Amino acid sequence: MIRILEDEAIDCFVYRLRLVSPELFRTGPWSGLNERHSDGLKLISAGLGWRGCYGFNKLLHMHTNHSVGWLLHQPTDFSFSGDLYHRSSVMIKHAEFWSIALCYGCILEDINILGFIYWRRSHQWGGTVCARHEMKLVKHCFTCGQIFYLESLKLGLWQPCVCKEWISKDVNYLDFSISDLSYARLWNDFSKFNFQIPVHYVSRALKERLKFMSAKSRCWSDHVTDLGAGSDTCSLHSLFIGMSEWWKSSGNDLLNSVPLIYLVHMMFNSFDDFLKAVNCPPDELVSISTKWSNYFTDV
Repeated sequence: MIRILEDEAIDCFVYRLRLVSPELFRTGPWSGLNERHSDGLKLISAGLGWRGCYGFNKLLHMHTNHSVGWLLHQPTDFSFSGDLYHRSSVMIKHAEFWSIALCYGCILEDINILGFIYWRRSHQWGGTVCARHEMKLVKHCFTCGQIFYLESLKLGLWQPCVCKEWISKDVNYLDFSISDLSYARLWNDFSKFNFQIPVHYVSRALKERLKFMSAKSRCWSDHVTDLGAGSDTCSLHSLFIGMSEWWKSSGNDLLNSVPLIYLVHMMFNSFDDFLKAVNCPPDELVSISTKWSNYFTDV
């Protein structure tokens, strides 16, 4: 079997495999493979030699964007992905990942080194910038305007559109905001962090930062723009005050309601800045790989 490439999206690997080894899919369990279901991931990980629950979770962590959501360690946590391994036909990927994005810098590197391009999971989460090359992602054909989809690989051309000039070197790939770049970097750092952090350290850091920013954000309002939460009047100051008041009145941790990556993007300058604020002792960080072999049989 062909090897899976670094950061390669699961869908892309399966399409490459269909082109290179079509006989594999004619009979047997691979004939009905659905790479977006848990059963499909088990089959793929076993085919790669990554067997059992360990291999399933390794594939899930390294080649899907679900790794971003599993940075926190709860005291009751036993498994990296809960009961996903033991359940059948659970949808792993969602519709927003089915359209694809490409980076012009990655394309040039891939063609030079591999002779073909491939789809990276780090470009498929809905962002607009490649964190590595700091270039705007391309999501539609330069010639016809057709949005790129993974299904286009079925054409056998190993490119996202039938047009000869589906991408152009003349486009301004530096046309993006600082906020978009910082979020792309943060997403990249989240997905590559190989540890889980005990939730109480993270909760404490967020609470302290929120208290500080609620007090200071009013004097920043002259040079802080709208966060982009859907309203021109949604300033950072009003947002932080609202979050702080909600936390005090409800008694619930923000982590119960808001994805961690959004909170870190709002409150910290970078992932390293976030880790410094968390200040978790190294011996209390939990290695991701130590939980790959475990799963819940009843949830």
